[in-house]
Amino acid sequence: MSEDHQHARLSPSASERWISCPASVLEIEALPPGDDEGDWYAQEGTIAHALAEIRGRVHFGHITKEQGKRELNKWRKDNGVDAHMENEMWGHVDTWLKVLQTFYDEHPGTQIFFEQRLDTGVPSSWGTTDAALVSPKHIYVVDFKYGAGVQVDAEENSQTRLYGLGILDEYDILGTVEEVTLVIVQPRIENSIGDPHISMETLTTQEILAWREEIIPIAKVALLPDAPYGPSAKACRWCPLSGKCRAQIESIFDDTPVDFESDPAVLTPEETAELLEVIPRIKDWVNSFEATALHRAYDLDQKIPGWKVVMSGGRRTCNDEAAVLDTLKEKGFKLDDITTRKIVGIGVLEGLLGKKGFTETLGVFYPKSKGKPSLVPDTDNRPALNRESEAASIFGEEVQADDLL
Repeated sequence: MSEDHQHARLSPSASERWISCPASVLEIEALPPGDDEGDWYAQEGTIAHALAEIRGRVHFGHITKEQGKRELNKWRKDNGVDAHMENEMWGHVDTWLKVLQTFYDEHPGTQIFFEQRLDTGVPSSWGTTDAALVSPKHIYVVDFKYGAGVQVDAEENSQTRLYGLGILDEYDILGTVEEVTLVIVQPRIENSIGDPHISMETLTTQEILAWREEIIPIAKVALLPDAPYGPSAKACRWCPLSGKCRAQIESIFDDTPVDFESDPAVLTPEETAELLEVIPRIKDWVNSFEATALHRAYDLDQKIPGWKVVMSGGRRTCNDEAAVLDTLKEKGFKLDDITTRKIVGIGVLEGLLGKKGFTETLGVFYPKSKGKPSLVPDTDNRPALNRESEAASIFGEEVQADDLL
């Protein structure tokens, strides 16, 4: 297999892992076939990115609408996407396109590129960026993140920085580019005021080139047999070794407070704070560990002493709704007696109406619930809450409601 068609050993998308934990590269390569399964949500993201590329190329005139329709029909046939999922994706792709259009209009002479295969200038590291906008003095790299579970930020994001380096090397032929702006568009995650999550980092050309010089030695070490481990919350999150890596579990529990200066039966607030820092990593590890154990025992048929795989209780699902309806109608049942109607989800409605159209047309019917108290780090930008302030807020709302009577 040629280098163009195989995955990079040090791919930009996995850079957060191999920069933090160089040893993971060779360890993952040594896994037996079928034991390196990673992200179960990757397929959904791949479909959304394919749709974004087609829509983007039509929008910016790279292909005609007719060509786009042909590609879209082939994409639908190849991926079997249901209408509800596609409608939701369209709305999120539109958000991404609006960001691209804003940047495109900002600098004269801008050219836009989609799905560019790039060499980052770091050994064994290449990848494909979603979109890049290049003008004589400025470069934008815009990464479309479809995931809704984990917020991704552009600040110090190694993946987008590596893409930025690839675009810089490829298109800054005259050496006139002064700044590179790295952008994450994650439309399925909203900020505190309900807008899609958009994060940016701007570096001068000198800054991003200097950063590459810092990364190159790490990349070279990652390809050596004695590369060091460096488990961390971010590095382990999507690592195929998560749940089976000894360095991971040792790191997690080394960070757990075990020496108590006060009464060992009662944790101090300081000890509680330390544990709160570690608990997310413990939760991630437990989930990965359980999934890995099942994968080993069932998929790989590895014997785990004292444990066995059994089939949990199944549930009945209908495999032919049309036949069921016909059968019941033949028995004299009315349609209203045997069916229910349910409005599609907010994501689908926003895809149909657009976010602004949804708010104007249906927003009054979809009030946002108050939520519930959550304990978060001090670095969170939301205002702090306590029982007294919450009670005052509730009381104030009640007074305002009474005033309307």
